[in-house]
Amino acid sequence: MRIRLVSLSILILLFAAAGSAQTRGMAFVRFANHTDFEGTWDPGLEMPRYLGAFLRAEHRLSVVSASVVGTFREDLSPIPAWDDVKFWRQVRQRFGVRYLVTGTVEVFDISRFVTGQPAVGGYEAFKGEVTVTYEVIDLDRLERSGDLLITARGESRGEFADRALAWTLLGKPTQRTVEFRDLNTLRFGGEEFARTVIGQACLESARRFADDLLERIPGLAAHRSAGELEGDWSDSTQISFRERVVEGKIVFMEGSDAFISLGTDDGVREGQVLPVVEQAGDESRQVATIRVVQVRGPHLSLARFIAGSDSATTSSKVRLRVVE
Repeated sequence: MRIRLVSLSILILLFAAAGSAQTRGMAFVRFANHTDFEGTWDPGLEMPRYLGAFLRAEHRLSVVSASVVGTFREDLSPIPAWDDVKFWRQVRQRFGVRYLVTGTVEVFDISRFVTGQPAVGGYEAFKGEVTVTYEVIDLDRLERSGDLLITARGESRGEFADRALAWTLLGKPTQRTVEFRDLNTLRFGGEEFARTVIGQACLESARRFADDLLERIPGLAAHRSAGELEGDWSDSTQISFRERVVEGKIVFMEGSDAFISLGTDDGVREGQVLPVVEQAGDESRQVATIRVVQVRGPHLSLARFIAGSDSATTSSKVRLRVVE
């Protein structure tokens, strides 16, 4: 009897350990595409790829791309539906992620505005618009209890208008018109794409998505990865961003509030979550996390501590990663 009890206890512990294996980061699946876009790009796949790449670039979060998850899905037999809960559990088991992001691309539009007489002369301008709705599923909760818990739900919009009006003469296409017509030849997420109005709209949407996500899931900042995820979960076709790191410091603290020496000229934005670090020789360690509440000037912002306020001082540095 004692041997049976010991064996049963060991089995229970093994199952508990398997169910509570450490997970981190998130995986994206293909989004539903409700847009009227008729170009060669696939917004339902490209937008979750873009959002995931932005999270990885700006916040160093552990992210598995929608295209990588898609390849994994196609290797299963039979191929499951994207919204199959059993498939979501398989994604957790395969990639070891805590969260799964699903959603819908509601708007993906590029508009051209023309004034004057096309055959004689006039002005033209361009505008890009992107709207995405999303839900974040807690896969750990799903695995433990079978509950489909939506941890976060929201909407992210991006809009960018070309303020420089181009002069059209005698119906001849301008350089901007040529670029507009050749959009389909650009690689989605590439360097040339980033300079277009739709590329700028995608960037604005990603920034709002990231800020909203880190506000709705405060513990997500703990899922930062020092390097790449185990295994090669990156896209075969990378999303390109320009990145730079700006370092400021805490200049004043009072309770849970702090003023930092980063502002509009540094690229900081309201709602952004930033790490507070202490430097020890050549190494630095994160001691706290803050959220920017209000940008006050070129090099001044009001922030509020999310965690670690007792460990930060006015000598602590604030690290801002600007992704463009």
